[in-house]
Amino acid sequence: MRHRKRVFSATKARVHFGEVLRRVEEGEVIVVEGRGRPQAVIRET
Repeated sequence: MRHRKRVFSATKARVHFGEVLRRVEEGEVIVVEGRGRPQAVIRET
């Protein structure tokens, strides 16, 4: 299964955390950036 990847700023991920979780549940991989650099990856386990 190929995962889609979406990038969120740290601020947007915090403000829209429910959306982030929904997208992960639907199979997306979320990359969280801080100051334009990748800081974390959120994916379904």
